[in-house]
Amino acid sequence: MLEPSTYSEKKSSVTPGTPPDRVAILREALAKALRDPELQVDGEKAQIDLRHISGEEVSKHFSTMLQQSPEVLKEMVKYMKFGE
Repeated sequence: MLEPSTYSEKKSSVTPGTPPDRVAILREALAKALRDPELQVDGEKAQIDLRHISGEEVSKHFSTMLQQSPEVLKEMVKYMKFGE
């Protein structure tokens, strides 16, 4: 599993209710941009990790992370920021 910091460093999202076809277009555009060799070179020079993590993979990991007892979830919420 990827470390939580991986997700916090690579934020990209859309508002709830965004049509699935638009989400798919945005996901593919991001994946394509992150495969660009020139962007990878620039990322290496700037010491920025530009590995792509698909939306599906992020959703899977968050679903797994949220399968906790109610007590653990209550504690987790204390450390999460919503709407920022």
